Amino acid sequence: MVAYPLDNSFEKEIADLSHEISARRDVLERERGIIETKDVLRNVIGEKLYGDEGVLSVQETEDRQNSQLILQTAAGDVTDEGNKEKLTALILLMRGKGLSKAIEEAKKEAPYIIDLFHDTLVDTLHDELKEQGYIP
Repeated sequence: MVAYPLDNSFEKEIADLSHEISARRDVLERERGIIETKDVLRNVIGEKLYGDEGVLSVQETEDRQNSQLILQTAAGDVTDEGNKEKLTALILLMRGKGLSKAIEEAKKEAPYIIDLFHDTLVDTLHDELKEQGYIP
């Protein structure tokens, strides 16, 4: 596994991401009512990974998560060691070189790896944002 030297890109991107989440949450709450922070984060990250098609409604997000879980379990994607290594490398890259660089590299992978990275990234960033006090 590759270790990347830390720079301040990740910390800055975390702060920027918290502002994006706040702004997006305000818009979504005006349109649809109360939205979970994790769903807003999933939308923001999805937009960065997939472009405009990453912006899904809350129901579409839940449907996509459920179908992805079924597909991943059926295909063994979650437990495959090669995929775990790719995901770990992308997370390490994010922490070392920043979110943008990790997303750029993830886009070069197969679609199912991008989807796994999206899910992993949302969980990782949600925890990170909570730890640093950016979200409740």
